[in-house]
Amino acid sequence: MMPLNLQKKEKKRLKSELNRLFSLLDKSYNINWGGCCWLTYCLAENFDRLGIPYSLVIYDGEGNEEEARNNILDRYPAFPTGDKTASHYTLKVKGFGILNKSKGDPFILIEDVYAEDIQWIYDKGSWNNCYNFRLNEEIKNLVDTVFKIYEKEICKTSETD
Repeated sequence: MMPLNLQKKEKKRLKSELNRLFSLLDKSYNINWGGCCWLTYCLAENFDRLGIPYSLVIYDGEGNEEEARNNILDRYPAFPTGDKTASHYTLKVKGFGILNKSKGDPFILIEDVYAEDIQWIYDKGSWNNCYNFRLNEEIKNLVDTVFKIYEKEICKTSETD
């Protein structure tokens, strides 16, 4: 798909809606207590579909970018997955900054990974059970809905220009 060319105003509105969603998901579903990698996968899938570039952000005080990237791309079950998961996962998106930021640990950025890579991290990872994984489809639907609303708005805006 051709990259979606979001204007500054549209990026700001989408980021605002996503931040509201992150707050809701954290308060209602403990998303940042075992579900942040799933949320990151859902976000990445939408950004991939829209052709918007991002980097994977892994919060971990001891992580090595090159090792993590190689482990992900080679599907080697070591940091940042398996029993060596990090404290938080999210995305840094061009024009948006870091989404669903975490306080605390330093982070590393992993370039050139995609939703399927993040899904592999999630599938092979060991997660905090405060988050109920049975909510995954509901979380995915909520994230997808936010993106679909903005896609429709962008299409309407471009039709009137």
